[in-house]
Amino acid sequence: ANMIIKEGFESDFKKTDFFGYYVSNKKNTLLPEQIKYYENLLSDETTLTHTKIIISYAFFEYYRHKKHYDLSGKFLITYNELQYGLKKFDIDREVQFFDRIKQITKSINFDPKIRKKQIKPIFICGMPRSGTTLCEQIIASHSKVSGAGELNELTELTGIGNLIQADNDKISYFEKSLEDNSFLQDIRDKYMDFLSKFSTSNDEYVTDKLPHNFIFIGLIKSIFPEAKIIYCKRDPIDNCFSLFAHKFIEMSHQYSYNQTMLGNYYLLHEDLISFWLNKYDDIFVLDNEELVHNQEIVSKKLIRYCNLEWEKGCLKFQDTKRQVRTASIEQVRQPINTKSIGAWKKYQPYLSELISTLGNKK
Repeated sequence: ANMIIKEGFESDFKKTDFFGYYVSNKKNTLLPEQIKYYENLLSDETTLTHTKIIISYAFFEYYRHKKHYDLSGKFLITYNELQYGLKKFDIDREVQFFDRIKQITKSINFDPKIRKKQIKPIFICGMPRSGTTLCEQIIASHSKVSGAGELNELTELTGIGNLIQADNDKISYFEKSLEDNSFLQDIRDKYMDFLSKFSTSNDEYVTDKLPHNFIFIGLIKSIFPEAKIIYCKRDPIDNCFSLFAHKFIEMSHQYSYNQTMLGNYYLLHEDLISFWLNKYDDIFVLDNEELVHNQEIVSKKLIRYCNLEWEKGCLKFQDTKRQVRTASIEQVRQPINTKSIGAWKKYQPYLSELISTLGNKK
């Protein structure tokens, strides 16, 4: 492979996207002149920021595959600084949003009209990279469950649209609309109609694993009283490192590219979850580490919570043929393992701000 790349170095290999694709394969090794070429591009002031982001992230992954964690860590920092530099994240606005969500929930007084013989939703939520995809894959391996993946339908129906850096005017409109029970019934009916598109005649449940639905737990409890809600949690530093080390599409999780912002956002999410858990006693908390170490016991509890009979296929989730469209696709095609637990420790010298922000949670 290197001979082919070397021969085509003057053409394909100088295309940055090709470079990123090539180094993502753990089996590939770069030649010295290839490394030098892209190091020069990174240090060149005329190189576009977008190009530098691709290069630095590619080097981070490349040296991680080679277990050169010192070099990998340096490029991890470079990548995140470049990405965060494109747009700052307003954490104060999120604090205000989360506080408003708590207050909004108190004002909902709604008794929904529930159709007979209707499928039931299972909302799987939590921070991104907390194990929501794995959770869905286990549940969707059951014969009476269909996994729909990450659905934006609920946020679209509320009018908020984006649960990360939500628009203040849209939040105010949503807050006012909650006084109208017909608005809430309309959300319920349209969402259930949308969800039914993912079900078969045998299904009793359909999962929606949009992680940031954790913000909407109060609304979900009011509009969908029959729904099951599963909150996925993971060791805070493992969860945050996984976010920090991931390249999301565009700027959808801009908080995750700055260590202090990331730590504060995680703590903000944790505070809201504590609020929900104190308010509602029937939310299933799925601990990722407990699942990894006691797969069968925890999986059986999970299926029982969904009022379903146990099926052995739920232990063989990696064999389920359903499509997976998230960043965790590689993990859920493999049996449960402990590889990601404590992965941050290899990069500890580069994570001082994150560790400090999270405090004693590491």
